[in-house]
Amino acid sequence: MGSLDELAYCVTDVPTFKPFDPYVIAQDHITFPINEVQPIYFVAESFEKAKTQISDYCENINRPFNVSYNSYTNTNEVDRKIKTR
Repeated sequence: MGSLDELAYCVTDVPTFKPFDPYVIAQDHITFPINEVQPIYFVAESFEKAKTQISDYCENINRPFNVSYNSYTNTNEVDRKIKTR
């Protein structure tokens, strides 16, 4: 499937459309097909509201570490060793 297929499909009544909510998406929708059209689309009320929702979500992620950007070395720095999946 390609982008044109996705565009044609998303304007039909076949997929499910749900309100954009990063908290719900992160909890209930962490897997999705990458080789076929998406079965669910999350629709934002506006681009501005989506930016605010994403910022709010990111600010409230519970993490036992801090990340900062070092503009001198152009790198992200983590304040302690972390485990990754």
